Amino acid sequence: MQNENNKINIGILGCAKIAGKYAINAFKSLNKVDKIFIASRDINKAKKWASEFGIGFKNSYDDLINDSSIDAIYIPLPVSLHEEWAVKCAEKGKHVICEKSLASNLGSTTRIVNNFNKKGLVLFENFACDYHPQHSKILSLIKKGEIGNPLIFNSYLGFEVGEGDIRKDKKLDNTCFNDQATYIVFMSRKMFKAEPISVYGNFDDNQGTLHMTFPGNKTAFGAFGFNHAYQNNYSIWGSKGLIEIKRAYGITPKDKAIIHLFRANPKGDTSEQIEVENVNQFELIFRDFCTAIINKDDKKRMEKYKLILAQAKVMQELRDSNDLTRKVLV
Repeated sequence: MQNENNKINIGILGCAKIAGKYAINAFKSLNKVDKIFIASRDINKAKKWASEFGIGFKNSYDDLINDSSIDAIYIPLPVSLHEEWAVKCAEKGKHVICEKSLASNLGSTTRIVNNFNKKGLVLFENFACDYHPQHSKILSLIKKGEIGNPLIFNSYLGFEVGEGDIRKDKKLDNTCFNDQATYIVFMSRKMFKAEPISVYGNFDDNQGTLHMTFPGNKTAFGAFGFNHAYQNNYSIWGSKGLIEIKRAYGITPKDKAIIHLFRANPKGDTSEQIEVENVNQFELIFRDFCTAIINKDDKKRMEKYKLILAQAKVMQELRDSNDLTRKVLV
């Protein structure tokens, strides 16, 4: 229950690596958050994390979502568990910010969104990268015509995932497509400000590629995988130049965000490095999430539902393409 100081209490569902590395400290930094609690399938682990981070704990997932003093839940669970626990949170009147991908198919995503919409609850899919200012800076460069007509979006995202890692458990839907390709799909749509008109996906649980065509003869390519040397980048190739960033999706507050801008010129090509301010992108999206709850912002709530469903639709079309082994018109 939102307290008299207009702050909210947060529950964290599971001791996931991303929660320990980024999420807990990001929530702790916000003046809009009062108390934070964590729950795990292993109560001793929850107690240990609570002690380490200086937060509260609950005995189980159910105890966490049943606590009437908790306003919102952060879900960093495996993808296969997202629908079950997101819907349970909605039934208990909890707002949710859930790690991407929100679900493993469009039907599941739609059911989640419908449950939150019925209750008038805020639902965010945690694309923290969306809040980093380097991407809005790139959009402003494109708008100014710095690279002419943007035609090709190209992105590589991958890293080595060891055997036994939870992300290689097929039962949990933590495939590289749900974990990595989702970023490429999201950012290409953001940069082109459009939805694809055809898609082609070719992937398995550990690696893959995608190809999407957009209106205006624009194209997005992407490659991703769990057995690869680290890559985390994208480029936009236009009629008059190229923009490239090396830290595209996962970027910490300590990482320098540098945009590489190359301009084609008959008198000689030019290049420029544009440094963008360091930020904590988790703090930025979490702040927006909390603000939407506190302000009862129905416009933001509906906007997020729309964004979530649009992303899920393209992801599903790529899954269908992969299953059919052919291009899919959308």
